[in-house]
Amino acid sequence: MKIAIAIVTIGLAASSIQAAPIYVGENLKTQNNIGLNFQDTLTKKDVAAGRTDTGNIAAIELRAAYNVNENIPAKLWLPFYMSSKDITGTSRNAMGNVGLGLGWTNSMPTESREMTWGYSLALNTFLPTSREIEGNTVAAANPSIDLYRYLTKTTSVAPVAGLFFIADQFSGKANMGYGYSRNGASGVTTDKNGHSFTGQLATSWHAMPSLHLNAEYNTVYANAAMFGTKKYRHAIAPSVSGNYEAFTGSIYGNIPLDSTTRDLSTVAFGLNVGYTF
Repeated sequence: MKIAIAIVTIGLAASSIQAAPIYVGENLKTQNNIGLNFQDTLTKKDVAAGRTDTGNIAAIELRAAYNVNENIPAKLWLPFYMSSKDITGTSRNAMGNVGLGLGWTNSMPTESREMTWGYSLALNTFLPTSREIEGNTVAAANPSIDLYRYLTKTTSVAPVAGLFFIADQFSGKANMGYGYSRNGASGVTTDKNGHSFTGQLATSWHAMPSLHLNAEYNTVYANAAMFGTKKYRHAIAPSVSGNYEAFTGSIYGNIPLDSTTRDLSTVAFGLNVGYTF
């Protein structure tokens, strides 16, 4: 789906609290937090596709996570978007699909305690609260990370499994997932049953206790009911994340790698701020 560039300004100073890296894609292992993510996607002019000029999609998402205990995180996503007239012919401010997640995380420190290994399982559900047809275009602009969030009138259930390691200066993870989506009346095709497979590889260098340089590769492969044709979308998404005391933040950017997404969007930049408790 994309290549990305990112820089952050939060967390340059040492902190008594060390936050986990903040990834652009799936974050299966997380701390108790509430945050706000802003993402702006620049789109291309394509007269044949009905886009008479360049445009942009601004997305805002309220995110929250709470660990019921040390193994069970619960999550909430409330996404919104604002798309310009040049993208779909109508400017639109609308809500995306509300997301709910419940997971299981287990950590296993090595005998020397210098490294921790673990695994995570999660079940994410996105409810069909995205009601406007423009949501399908918004979902296609950043499909490796936003597919389930914005598809119009679509309910998605997406289990994810992942492995991770955490060391003093480095950490990393690998996730794989499957999504079943039931498309609404305004879906891309007459086939209402969408199937998709997602993947994520990510690593982080802990430059300072409160500053992380991250790189990740996000992918999604979906059937024709999701994209109109069977397509593989993928992206590289570097980011920088950090914290100052209990406040966290990151800056990231995405550039599509696959030709289909590049025909629609050029780059997406994002800013994430939050508070851990």
